[in-house]
Amino acid sequence: MTAQLVTVFDAVVALDVSADQIELARRLLGPKASAVRFHQVQDDDIPLPDSSCVGMFSSHVFQHFSLFAGIVRYLQETFRVLMPGGTICFHVPVPGAHRGTTASKVRLALHNTSVTVRRWLGARRIMEYHMYPAAVILENLKAIGYRDSELRVFEMTSNGDAHSFFFARRP
Repeated sequence: MTAQLVTVFDAVVALDVSADQIELARRLLGPKASAVRFHQVQDDDIPLPDSSCVGMFSSHVFQHFSLFAGIVRYLQETFRVLMPGGTICFHVPVPGAHRGTTASKVRLALHNTSVTVRRWLGARRIMEYHMYPAAVILENLKAIGYRDSELRVFEMTSNGDAHSFFFARRP
C-alpha cells in the first residue's frame, strides 16, 4: 500500500512496530523509499507534530490489537496530527461484513484464548484477531471529534471476501 500512496502524495509517513517490516518495505519500495519517512513505534504515540498530515490509511492492523482502547488511542493521535479537513481511511473487521468470518463468537474467543496461552508459552509471533461492532467504532470517531464518518464494505478481488473500511474527516 505504501508504494501506491507514494504515487499520489508528495510524502508518506509509515509507522510499524517491526524493524524487520520497515526494512522489508524499504527494499520493496526501492527508489520510492526516499519519499517515505519510516518510524518504528512501540506505543500508541504518533511521532509527528500537530496538524501536520492530510490523511491516514491503515489496513489489516487494528484487528490485531489486544485492546480496543489501543485503537481509540491511535484514532485520537491521528486526529491530533491531521490538518483540518484531513481524512482517515482504516480497516477494522465488523461482525456480519466478512463472509469468511461466519465462525461463532465462541470460536473467535477460543482462538484468542489459544493465542494468549501460546504467547504465554513463548510463541510470540501469533496474532490475535478481533472484530468490533460498527456502531462502537462510529460512536468513538464522533466522540473524538471526527465528522462525516461512515462505513463502507468492499469486495476484495485478492481473496473474494468483503472488507470493512471506515472513513472520517477532521473538521
